[in-house]
Amino acid sequence: MLWLFTHLFSLSAWVMLGMMSAWAGVPALDASSFADEVVSFHEGEPAASGKANNAPTLALGAPSRNRPSVTLGCGGQLVLRFVDNALIDVDGPDLYVFEIGPNVEATAVAISMNGHDWVNIGTVAGATASLDISPYTKRDQSFSYVRLIDLKASCHSATPGADIAAVAAIGSAMRYRFSAAILFDYDQATLKPAAQDVLQAWLQAFHKQAGHLQVNGHSDQFGSEHYNQVLSEKRARAVAHYLQSHLANGITLNTQGLGESQPLVQGETAEETAKNRRVEILYFP
Repeated sequence: MLWLFTHLFSLSAWVMLGMMSAWAGVPALDASSFADEVVSFHEGEPAASGKANNAPTLALGAPSRNRPSVTLGCGGQLVLRFVDNALIDVDGPDLYVFEIGPNVEATAVAISMNGHDWVNIGTVAGATASLDISPYTKRDQSFSYVRLIDLKASCHSATPGADIAAVAAIGSAMRYRFSAAILFDYDQATLKPAAQDVLQAWLQAFHKQAGHLQVNGHSDQFGSEHYNQVLSEKRARAVAHYLQSHLANGITLNTQGLGESQPLVQGETAEETAKNRRVEILYFP
């Protein structure tokens, strides 16, 4: 039954012991900590010279001394997304940016919930840098996007701009995603009979005894903003109501309707809008 929903968190998370020995001072991270997807890459000018492969995907996953990085170029910009987790505020540093290369190159860092509205959280420069998002966010907020912009501090080398090897969310919430089509009939907020099987399968795989769950409802962009907001709230509450009686006593739970404000994809095709109609569960340890 587990195949009925998209369970994006890796249950076999592993510690990067070899990587940690190469990146001194960085805490142990599992596979789900690192950025998963490139949203956009605008290479700066001048760009890297002599690099056969300067793909932005080199910034995804765990860093390695044996793998090249992506060079932003002078003033270049890279936007990454966390898919199987979400960046949250915890005690101490929340975000790590891994940079390699011989030069110290300042990079502005911003985070976003939706990929459009950005919160600037500081500047990093050289090696591995950590950032604490607490001065810029609320404790219960979660972020999916990270934007890196080279500040043109080093534009005259063979690798101008920052050389990004990885980005990791130290403060991280697990994310579980369910298609609305599996849970609800179109435009409805009552769980379908098959939805209970899907949620029961998820509960059987979810063994946490303490922490907090946030159930977020999302809609597509069709219909009025108010209608989409209300529908997403009702759907989040329907899922939460079913889960509530099945969770351990140490798990708290709340709901939030986000309407059309945080689309997964841009577009108006049936396939694209279907992806945006969803319910997500975030687990905060």
